[in-house]
Amino acid sequence: MGMHNLVERLSKLWSVFSSWILWYFLAIAIVDNFVPRMEPRVSFSQKSVSIVHGREDPSTHFHKRLLDLSFDVDVELGGLKTWNTREVFAYLSVTYLTDKTTKNEFVFWDRVFTETLSFRGENIKAKYKKGGVHAGGVDPGEMTVKLGWCVFPFVGQIRRGEKEVGKIRTPEFGKLA
Repeated sequence: MGMHNLVERLSKLWSVFSSWILWYFLAIAIVDNFVPRMEPRVSFSQKSVSIVHGREDPSTHFHKRLLDLSFDVDVELGGLKTWNTREVFAYLSVTYLTDKTTKNEFVFWDRVFTETLSFRGENIKAKYKKGGVHAGGVDPGEMTVKLGWCVFPFVGQIRRGEKEVGKIRTPEFGKLA
């Protein structure tokens, strides 16, 4: 009988504890929705855009043409941080239109910010290169550069957004090296 009493008491204590924790995290998630956040600041300037030859495609024996970017960037994401922010994932992407598809988008730089929510870099090479930009002789022309972000909280929903930061122009198809 003594053992049953101890197990029953521990069970009730655990129920009360877990209920309080659940309500605590729920309150944090709700309050976090009302905390104001500021739009991130970013400055982007293109250094160079070129088409480079990548690896040979084994099925066609042609070299893939890759879009290679070099740029300066200054990102300040401090306005997104609150007391509930664990980390912020930021990325730069390029969007362009072609005749065959309505919208193409690819990410060429990304970073996870945990402590310091700012970054300044000069003459950065794109982390990821994009193939098929001039596929079939199509020149996408002007491309829009966007900064996107995802804010990961300790508790609550993930917030995301994006902001247009500039435009870049690809080399004309007939003038490729």
